[in-house]
Amino acid sequence: GDLSYAIGFAAVWDWWLWTIEELTSKIVYFTNPGNHEFDAPKFPADRPASWFRGTDSGGECGVPAAKLMPSPRAGIDRDWWSVDIGLVHMVSINTEADITPGSPQHEWLARDLASINRSVTPWIVLGGHRPMYIDSTYVCNGTDPFHPNDSGGGGDHEPCDIDVAHYLKMSMEPLLLKHEVDLAFWGHSHVMQRHCAAYNGTCVTKSVPWLPLGANTPTVAPARPGDPGPSDTPPYVRFVEPKATIHLVVGTAGAKHYKNAFGDAT
Repeated sequence: GDLSYAIGFAAVWDWWLWTIEELTSKIVYFTNPGNHEFDAPKFPADRPASWFRGTDSGGECGVPAAKLMPSPRAGIDRDWWSVDIGLVHMVSINTEADITPGSPQHEWLARDLASINRSVTPWIVLGGHRPMYIDSTYVCNGTDPFHPNDSGGGGDHEPCDIDVAHYLKMSMEPLLLKHEVDLAFWGHSHVMQRHCAAYNGTCVTKSVPWLPLGANTPTVAPARPGDPGPSDTPPYVRFVEPKATIHLVVGTAGAKHYKNAFGDAT
């Protein structure tokens, strides 16, 4: 998500598509929607509204992204999909649409994960826009992710990082644990973060140092002044039989980069 940042200007879509043409003409390039494609204060009467009612899409309501970026989605208002690529079952969700239990998206996700043949695709990778796990100090109400956003009204929900993370955990994390989803990629925040294998906000499996077979013992450069963490951080790490999904925030291809909010591991 947050692809072109056109926010209603078709010329920006044209320019952005031109800039990625060399790449997308050679590889499969599937997307899912972010707030800058989907969120709007009001939707047409015949369409379900976005979960967050901000003005971030400039009134696009997901239309240009769905029309310009082909994917296995079922439709503009069912912008979630899955596909097998080699040994990997790729799952894409729409964090800007309702994913609470009982919603069409939640029911689809439950069916899709239950249908996977792990002897054919032993790996499950899920992607969505707003993160389920993120180290951030951006919090609104915090304790109640379904608390309405008073500034938006009309069914809007708090869009802050921590509130959204709680909402996603409550809505869909049990499905990820039940079906042993291996890896989840998120965007939205313009940072790079790798989290431990976690469930319900608790780290259940941490990575361990690792040296690839045949590699020389690497020299670890000292941390730069002001960088967090010890200077002896191992250059290679791996997870050994993680007991929950590993989460990564990869938002570094967006607009202006944010500063990571360093704090306790989440």
